[in-house]
Amino acid sequence: MGFLPLISVNAWKEFVIMPIYRSFAQFTKGASHIKHGLGCQDFAACHDHYADEKLAVAIVADGHGSPQYFRSDTGSSKAVEQAMSGIKAFVANTVFTAENISNAEIYDKLRRLASSIIGSWKEAVEADEKSRPLKDDKNTLTLEDKYRKRYLKDDPVPEHIHHAYGTTLIAVAVTENYWFGLHVGDGKCEVLFENGQWAQPIPWDQKCFLNSTTSICDDNALFEFRYWFGYRDLNGAVFEFAYGPDCDGIDSARKSGTKPVAIFIGSDGVDDTYPVHENEKHLKYLYRTVVLSFSKDGFESTKNQIKGLAEKLAEQGSQDDVSMAGIVVEKFDEEFIARLSDQHELDKVREKAIFARQKEEAKKNSFQAEQARAEKLKKQQAELENKAQAAKQDLEQKNAHLSHLQKGSIKLRIEEATKSVEDASANVEKIQTELESIDVEAGIQQEKVNIAEAEWKKADDEAAQLEEQCRSLELKSQTAL
Repeated sequence: MGFLPLISVNAWKEFVIMPIYRSFAQFTKGASHIKHGLGCQDFAACHDHYADEKLAVAIVADGHGSPQYFRSDTGSSKAVEQAMSGIKAFVANTVFTAENISNAEIYDKLRRLASSIIGSWKEAVEADEKSRPLKDDKNTLTLEDKYRKRYLKDDPVPEHIHHAYGTTLIAVAVTENYWFGLHVGDGKCEVLFENGQWAQPIPWDQKCFLNSTTSICDDNALFEFRYWFGYRDLNGAVFEFAYGPDCDGIDSARKSGTKPVAIFIGSDGVDDTYPVHENEKHLKYLYRTVVLSFSKDGFESTKNQIKGLAEKLAEQGSQDDVSMAGIVVEKFDEEFIARLSDQHELDKVREKAIFARQKEEAKKNSFQAEQARAEKLKKQQAELENKAQAAKQDLEQKNAHLSHLQKGSIKLRIEEATKSVEDASANVEKIQTELESIDVEAGIQQEKVNIAEAEWKKADDEAAQLEEQCRSLELKSQTAL
């Protein structure tokens, strides 16, 4: 790994005018938890004193929902508390100087921070268990045998105690000359950088899938933590690193080359609101809306809006507990917001255009289906007309035959011929009735075809207009860049 220059806080002040960062945190109980009489297993907190201390912190934790983790609400709050203490101590005691420091050393420092958080969390939950033993907890009695037996002991194994408090953890921090994040478990970290780029810079863990997740309570939790670290050197160049089970060092897919202006973290109650295959797109749209609100309405007002947003997601979205926290610059550049707003508008129109084109395609299919039914009826009409013509000819022939017999006064044959004429006449009437009915049906079907064709053309026009609007906004965005 290479060596990279990091600078002291004092040296940084000589080169860069740093923005002020603000932080926020909200968490709320999900509708499904309310329905089943469960407590809120999420917790979140922030440190919002950047102006004085040059440190902004945001943390969320999501306690596990399975019955064996029945103290995960306490586990999540303890994880947030210990992470907050650990990060403050880390920033106060870890000095990055102008001397060269290796990628490996950054990784080592972050691992030491994670290790201290894990250790202090374990001590905190063990102390909590001593004050209210698991063996005396009524929840223990409802567990499966293998879990119940663990907790009924007078002196449970510490590892078993930890599992009762299991939780995920995401923490991010911004200091005057560097920024970082650490994460174990699910949930997402979404970051907006100075160049307008969005990314999820903390590597994902493939073991976090559906209801499965890694946890701070795992025996190998330290090896499951993922990290993100960035800083800007004396020349203004930004260096970023990402570390995790499948990523060690620089991760080009997550590099932006600029400093973050907004960092959002959320439990899986946020991202589970959206389809898995479109998750990142929806999160970016959601958080961009929040950034625009911060710029337009101010920090305090938007913080209250985020509280309402979290409650809405918990009630109408995933219905899981929801925690959201983040760090944003106090004042955004006007040109940056204008470009962000243009991009937001472009994405809105683009989504509308995609939906409109899907609607157009559906209308086209509907028109083609109605047209196919009309063609089928036309074919049936033609067949009936031929059948009617044949029946009339048959009737004429039988009438002629009857007339010929009547001249010869052959009574028996006249009766047979008369019956044959009557049958032929009835067949003509039947076919004529069918033909009249299908003529009416065909007329109605043609009206349906006309309506479907008009709706298709209208949908096509609407889609074309939105696509043209997209092209116009894209050109505007490129011109602004």
